[in-house]
Parts: sequence; structure tokens; C-alpha cells
Amino acid sequence: MKRLFSGALLTMVAASSMLVACSSNTATPSTTPGGASTAPSAAPQEKVKLTMGSWRTEDVEAYAKIIAEFKKSNPNIDIDFKPIKNTEYNTALNTGLQSGNGPDIIHLRPYAAGAVLADAGYLEPLTSIKGMDVFSKDTLLAATGTDGKVYGVPTVFSSTQVFYNKKIFQKYNLTEPKTWDELLKTADTLKKNKVTPFAFGSKEGWILSLTQGTLAPSVYGTDFIKKILAGEANFKNPEYVSSIKMLKDMTPYFPDNYVGIGMDDMRNMFVSEQAAMMVMGDWEYAVMKKTNPDLQMDVFPVPPMKADGKATVTTWVDGSFFSECKISS
Repeated sequence: MKRLFSGALLTMVAASSMLVACSSNTATPSTTPGGASTAPSAAPQEKVKLTMGSWRTEDVEAYAKIIAEFKKSNPNIDIDFKPIKNTEYNTALNTGLQSGNGPDIIHLRPYAAGAVLADAGYLEPLTSIKGMDVFSKDTLLAATGTDGKVYGVPTVFSSTQVFYNKKIFQKYNLTEPKTWDELLKTADTLKKNKVTPFAFGSKEGWILSLTQGTLAPSVYGTDFIKKILAGEANFKNPEYVSSIKMLKDMTPYFPDNYVGIGMDDMRNMFVSEQAAMMVMGDWEYAVMKKTNPDLQMDVFPVPPMKADGKATVTTWVDGSFFSECKISS
């Protein structure tokens, strides 16, 4: 919540600065009959209403607090947080931008999805906005276009790991696995006791991508990722193919008919304690706790394939904000 709060406040300050730049007109001094110039009187600030687009429907209450804090120092600016379901957001945003009816402040998808909007000319670079220099180059990469310019204010760092039900683990004398074999043995013990090992579903493509992307580094490590980024490897390499096989080998520990299960179903399985583990992002913690305050859960990193390997937690910048307003020169 603290990261979301501070990131969003910085975004709103940046957006309000851009708004002033967009709407301001340079007033010319008036001249008195004697030839002396007089400075124009300061005009009262107009009331402005902005819409904020996002896929974070679960953050409505959080943004109500953030906006209230922002208005303490910006009383003339109203912000209407209007999130759209995550699976529908990209289409709705693209349609809105193409028709000229997009939100004033845009929650950008990270990396390629945001760069596409910049390349299409919908975004203005924010490099000169005050406060952007506090972010590292790697952090800003999530909102950097193909032209090398930065188009968004990073707002949230996310991580993915394995959530687990502490009560279920204690019931069957299970501990956090330290190797991949231990993870599979844990899953096997749960299945034998008629407990679904993993809450998982592939109905929504991003869940399949997130799960594979979280577990796969245990197979190919960071060296393969560096080779991919350097153009020295591709997704046909044995390392990556092995990571796909690894996920397929886990299917016995997924729920029946998992191909028809979506995110809401996965969450319900875990919070209702029908499933003992779930590979998911840290943003789900607050949502699940609100759904079931009595849920005893914890997380562990993805264990390595070998005992001498390193456990992994996948992290990234999970979104940036941009104001659609064009900056006046």
C-alpha cells in the first residue's frame, strides 16, 4: 500500500503539472496611457476534473484515500478513478485513445504494451517531469518507448512467488520446500490426502504466462534470460523447452478441468482452503485477506532444481502512469 500510495501521488503531481502546461496561456502585459506596462492580475484557478484509467479494480478503496490526500494540496483538481476489468482494459484503452475519448491519466501496461502506445503517438515523453530522476534506468525501462524516451511514472513493483496455506501444511507435517523435488513431494502428499495442491487455471492467458514465468527460472536460471535479451538464444532453446515440459509435468497437481478455471475461481479455491498453494503476485495478498481475514497464509520462493541452486522470486515494474494531455511548447 505504501508503494502504491507514494507512486500514485507522484503521478498525480506530474499530471497536474502537465495539465497546467497544457492549459496555460502566456499573458502579455498591458500598457497604460503613459507607456508603463502593468502585469496582468493572477486569474483564479479553474476547477478541473480528470479521469484515471486502470485495470486495478481491486484498488478502488486505496485510490479513494490517495485522491483525498492529493486534493489537500490540489483542491481545484478532481480525479475520478475509473478502473476496468484487467482482461478488458487493453481493448477498452486502445478504443478510447483511437476515438479521442481515453482517460486523462492512463495506467500503462509495462514494457511492450506501453511502448506500442508511445510508438502510435498517443503519449508524450515525461523525461523532464520533476522527480523522474529518482528512478533507476532499469526501473524506467518498463515505461520506455522504442525511441529511448520515458513515457510513464513507475507506480508499483510486483513480485511473484508461491502462496501456501499454513494450517494445511501443519496438518500434514509439511514445511516450505527447499528444492524442486521437495515441492513435488509436498504436492504429492497433498493430493494423496485429497487436497488440491495448486489453485491454478489456464482459462485466462496471463495466468498461464505468470505461472510459467514464475516457475521457469528454476529450470533455466538467469543466464538464459541474459542470452535472450542479448539475442544469443530464443524460445526454441533446450532450456526454455525444458521449462515448458516442467509446467506440463505439474498438471497432475492442478485442479480437475483447470483449463476452464479463471482468476476468480483460483482465488476462491485458495481462500476457501480447498487448495494448499497458489503461484501468484504479491498484489493478491490484501485481496485474499479481505475475502477471508482468518486465512493463515505465507509465501516461499520458487525452490531450485538442485540443492546447491538458488531459490527465485520474479520481480518487475507492474505499471506506470501517464497523462494523455499534450504539453504546450
